[in-house]
Amino acid sequence: MKRQIPTKNYFILLGLTIVTFMVVLYFGSWYKTTNEYKNDISPLISVLNSITIEELDSYLLDNPESIIYISGTEKNYEYEKELKKIIENNNLQQTIIYLNLKENDYDKMDKYYFNDKLEINNLVIFENNKIQYFVAHNEKDLTKDNTINFLKEHEVIEE
Repeated sequence: MKRQIPTKNYFILLGLTIVTFMVVLYFGSWYKTTNEYKNDISPLISVLNSITIEELDSYLLDNPESIIYISGTEKNYEYEKELKKIIENNNLQQTIIYLNLKENDYDKMDKYYFNDKLEINNLVIFENNKIQYFVAHNEKDLTKDNTINFLKEHEVIEE
C-alpha cells in the first residue's frame, strides 16, 4: 500500500521555497546597501570639519600650516575608526581637517600638492601650502601606532 502525498503539500513547499528565496535576496540587497553606505561615509565626518577640493586653496591661504586627513575614493574604514579615537582622546577636533576626494579630484590635487609617494588616504601636514609630511607611504603602514608617533614627532600631541 503506497501512501500518496496531497497536491496541496507541493504547493505549500513551492510557496515556502519562493518566500525563502525572496527573503534571501532581500537580505543580500540590504547587506550590500549597508556595506556601500558604510564605505562611503567616514566615521571622521562626525568629529572633524570637512572641506572640498575647491575650498582647499582658500583654506590653505588662511591656514598655511595645517593638518589634513585626505580621504580618497577607497575608504580605509578600520583606520578611520582608530584615527577618530586618537582625535577624540587628544582633543584634535579643531586641529585636523577632513578632505574627501572624489574620483575626478585626484587630477586637481596632483598638479598642486601630491608627490608620487602620496597615493593613499593619509594624514598630512601642510607647510607653506605644500605637503611636507605624511604618515604612510602605503596602506599597510597606515596604522594607529604610526599615526600616534607621527603626531608626537610633529608636536601635534604631547608624549
